Amino acid sequence: MKKLIIAAIVIIVAVVILLFVAQRSVYQTPSSSALLKGNPAQVWHVLTDIPYWADWWPEVKSAGLKGPIKVGSELNVEVRNGEGAWVATLTTVEPLKQLSWLRTDDADSGMKLTFDVKPVEGGTELVLTQSMAGLEAALAKMNGGKDLIGRQESIVEGFGQQFAKKFGPKK
Repeated sequence: MKKLIIAAIVIIVAVVILLFVAQRSVYQTPSSSALLKGNPAQVWHVLTDIPYWADWWPEVKSAGLKGPIKVGSELNVEVRNGEGAWVATLTTVEPLKQLSWLRTDDADSGMKLTFDVKPVEGGTELVLTQSMAGLEAALAKMNGGKDLIGRQESIVEGFGQQFAKKFGPKK
């Protein structure tokens, strides 16, 4: 019985330490980008047409915004495959330049997604970066962020495909 009590105490201490470390973890992915043959206004149009995110964002089933596209507005996203939904708050809205939001959950974890729109020779570069804190960051660090980077690449690729459909050469 004494061994069982000691084992339980060790497990509880380990969990407390893990939660403490996870709470203080931060992680930022390397950026993913796409060069788009269009101007920043066209890229911004597709990026801020939130009800149509499901057309290019592989994990998004539906998306909506409560209010106008401005700092503080609430973003609501339903995820495909029954994985639930998330709510975020727009934190940066610089038309034709940057859109970002912060998603938080009950475990004091948070994820910030930032899209930068950059005019470059030959078109516009769309750059996506994710940063996170708390448990999500600790989990991302465990596998080097591979899952996040893979999802991030698929988001940028999907955006590029949707952009080409909308603004590519007409036949």
